[in-house]
Amino acid sequence: LGSCGHVTRATHGKTGAVRAVKTVTKARLGNLDAFRRELAVTLVMDHPNILRMHETFEDARNIYLVMELASGGELFDLLCERGLLQELDAAVLLKQILHATGENA
Repeated sequence: LGSCGHVTRATHGKTGAVRAVKTVTKARLGNLDAFRRELAVTLVMDHPNILRMHETFEDARNIYLVMELASGGELFDLLCERGLLQELDAAVLLKQILHATGENA
């Protein structure tokens, strides 16, 4: 699901919920069935350190992923900006990553 699409901020007309909608062009996907299986797994994941995917829909050209909006930026960008992290900051991030992936932290 990574960086294979364009993300737009959207607001639900009835509820006012603000979400991120990622548009993924089907033609750019290598294996559409594998992508749909990954979506099915992502839809059932519920963890505080993983962005929540709320729903998906598609048309003939694109698949649209409606996800929790995360405005804090990406970990990669944080690391590029700060350079090396202090040991405590790195330990906190690593613990969150391990917890999110189901490893004992």
